[in-house]
Amino acid sequence: MAMTTIYFVVVLFAMRSDASLTLLAAHHMLFEVTLMMNFVTVSVYWSSMHSDSLLETQGDMLKIINCYWAHMGPGFSVFMNFALSDIVLRPSHVKALPLVAIAYAYNDYLCVTANGKPSYWFMDWVDWQTPALYALFTSVFLMVYLGMCHVSVQLKRNPLALHRRQQKIDKLLDEVIEIDQKNRGRPQKKRK
Repeated sequence: MAMTTIYFVVVLFAMRSDASLTLLAAHHMLFEVTLMMNFVTVSVYWSSMHSDSLLETQGDMLKIINCYWAHMGPGFSVFMNFALSDIVLRPSHVKALPLVAIAYAYNDYLCVTANGKPSYWFMDWVDWQTPALYALFTSVFLMVYLGMCHVSVQLKRNPLALHRRQQKIDKLLDEVIEIDQKNRGRPQKKRK
C-alpha cells in the first residue's frame, strides 16, 4: 500500500504539463512496479489468505473492513489507472521486477525472524522451501507481467485505439478553442 501511495504522489506531479522526462520515467516505472505488486497481493491474498484473515478479525467490523480495503483498494485503483491511462507496459522493464521481489523477500525474512511468526502460512523461512517458493512465484509473476505487456500494446497501441484517442483529443481541443474564442469575443474557427 505504501508503494501505491508513493506512486499516486508522483502521479500528481507527473500530470503537470511541465513535468520532466525523468519524472515521467519514474512515474512509468513506479506504475509498473505497483501494478505487479498489487496483482501479486490481490491474487495471493484472495486465493490463499482471505478466510484466515477474516477468522483473525474475530468479528470486529473495523478489522473486517480493513481486510477488504487493504487487499482491494490499491489493486482496484492501480488497475483503474491502467484502464484509463495510455501507459503501455514495457517488456524490457521486466528486469527490475526481480529486484523488487528480492527486496520484498528479504523484508519478509527479516519480519519472520524478528517476530518468530511467518507473514504467510506457506513461507516460514525454516528451510529451502521458502526461497524456492519465492523463486517460483517470481517466475510465474514475471510471465504474467510479460503477458500484460503484450495485452497493453494490443489495447493501447493498435491503430484503432490510437485513432479513437486522437479523435477525443481533437474534440477536446475544439472545445477549448471555442471557449477561448467565446471568452475573447472573436468569431469561432473550427479546426480541420
